[in-house]
Amino acid sequence: MWYNNRKLFPFSVDKPLELSPGIIKKNPEEVQQLFQAALVTSLDISIDKLPDIFFYLLERIVPYDTGLLYIWEPRKRWFCRGIEERIPSNIETGNMFTKFLRDTMQPLLITDSNTLDIPKEEFPLDFSSMIGLPIYIDTRSIGCVELYRKKGRPFNFDDLVLTKNLILYSEKALIDSLEFGKSIDNTLDIRIDTPQKSIILDILHQYEEQARRLSYELSVALIAIRDLYKFGLSLDTNAGARTLKLLAKKLKANLRCYDKVIRYDESSFFVILPGCSTNQAKAVVKNAMHSLGEGTSNNILSGIATFPIEAQDSRALHNAVIQSLSHAKKNGSDCVSFSDTGIMDPLNQSLELEVKRLLCSVPTINELNSLLNIIKLQTQASEISIKEHPPGRVIKWENKIMGYLLIKGLSDEVYGWIVTYLTPAWAVAERLDNDIRNWYTSIMIIASLLSDIRAAYPMGYSLRVSDHMYTLAKKLGMKEPVANRWAISSLAANIGYLGIPTSLFTKTKVGYFDTSSIRKHPIISSSMIKDLPILLDLDREIVEYHHENLDGSGYPRGLKGEEIPLGARAYRLVDTFNAITSPRLYRQGLPHESAVDELKRLSEQHIIDPDITSVYMDIICS
Repeated sequence: MWYNNRKLFPFSVDKPLELSPGIIKKNPEEVQQLFQAALVTSLDISIDKLPDIFFYLLERIVPYDTGLLYIWEPRKRWFCRGIEERIPSNIETGNMFTKFLRDTMQPLLITDSNTLDIPKEEFPLDFSSMIGLPIYIDTRSIGCVELYRKKGRPFNFDDLVLTKNLILYSEKALIDSLEFGKSIDNTLDIRIDTPQKSIILDILHQYEEQARRLSYELSVALIAIRDLYKFGLSLDTNAGARTLKLLAKKLKANLRCYDKVIRYDESSFFVILPGCSTNQAKAVVKNAMHSLGEGTSNNILSGIATFPIEAQDSRALHNAVIQSLSHAKKNGSDCVSFSDTGIMDPLNQSLELEVKRLLCSVPTINELNSLLNIIKLQTQASEISIKEHPPGRVIKWENKIMGYLLIKGLSDEVYGWIVTYLTPAWAVAERLDNDIRNWYTSIMIIASLLSDIRAAYPMGYSLRVSDHMYTLAKKLGMKEPVANRWAISSLAANIGYLGIPTSLFTKTKVGYFDTSSIRKHPIISSSMIKDLPILLDLDREIVEYHHENLDGSGYPRGLKGEEIPLGARAYRLVDTFNAITSPRLYRQGLPHESAVDELKRLSEQHIIDPDITSVYMDIICS
């Protein structure tokens, strides 16, 4: 088994199997069939009939030659469909793929059986490609599905996603037909022998996506038992499992109805609290702990972390809650938030909520000081502050001295950018300028400058893109109000980078989850400007869809052709040119001629809009 597992690991899939907009657009008929599977949940289906219905639905969504379904909990069962040739001798107990899926709980995607470093006589049956997926009830693996094709188009990642979602839609029918409610608690995981840490990130990733889209905070708690022996727990006995199950049920009963409790390891539970701030999460968790009774609550402790204030993605949230619990154990506290630990790195905190608040704020000197504090953290200056008297550089508005700006540890170049766009906001706060739009515009420009720094772009990158967008809009025949709207919206497009850790932009090797986090910035940007004053006149479509490609390969929605708003198509082009000509930490910018050739290539491939490209060429080549 170890030998085969080692050979199969390269074919395991370690990224979330999400039904993304791109997959939906590429498989519209299959997705329509997929939604029909939800009807199965309303039928009274026996375990003997369920596989036939499941395989029938599956064949209409992801055609296959042979299908195998194994259930190992609560009772061992197996089903097959489409076996026409030799029947494997071990078909009732499973094969190398079944064992891999059960041991690792990782999906399998083998597009070409010839690439397997395993003798074909060891294969369970003849096939050219296969996919395998574990079946979960809550967070526990209770079986698997294996699909095989002998010829024709090989299985691909889309097939894996569609199969996974059919399993999800069939979950209630599985629970009912397998009589889980009579034998095992289907709301809480009380397994002792199966670690849940490996799938927590997948679960958190889904909650993170929802929190970002709906713009709410997400807190998690790790609740642990201090002394297992005091609790009378024995990890290899049924009595220990029953005790843990009872404890988890009591916790769940005293949480909110939409909070989720997941068994984490032999002595702790993971609690997910959507829409909870840190303080609210503390109150909820402490109440749940105290409700267990004095004898029990004294032997329980917890750590809490919150997205996006204390962590910017699911990985960071997971790490933060572990550190919070560790701090609670060392200091003898019963409930500790990540902020309480004192180990937060200000440079990696999510700034999106604070910047969003400032963008909607009333002009005052106090708010200006809040902005200066953000600038100080992001530029790593040793000091930036407003003074009524020297020392500091005198700042004037229309020959009137407003005060002195004391800056230490900042280059003259960065100082020049900051003071240029800080001064108008300062004048509005001092009531020397009555045009309140200058306050919001200044904060937006400074936010764009900070996002340039965070993403390791040259200082003023977003301003240059904004200037190009204004010129392009005029060339396309837009009137002044529209050209101005395109320009100011371009400044807002990348401020979502402030909600992503700086470390992701400086890595030499970026993984799947890193790329997925970075690609969330259009949605974060759109969320940040959602409630902005109408005075700024922003085009939210430019902000949210500026990374969509004409051929549908872009993100975050996978829009195609004219589904992408004109302004977003224009920004995609302008941003592409400026990005490839700008130096980054890991590469030099392309020379002008090479960049023009690259635009032509992307235009021919319908990544960017050919018609807008021809107009933009006149601007950059003149």
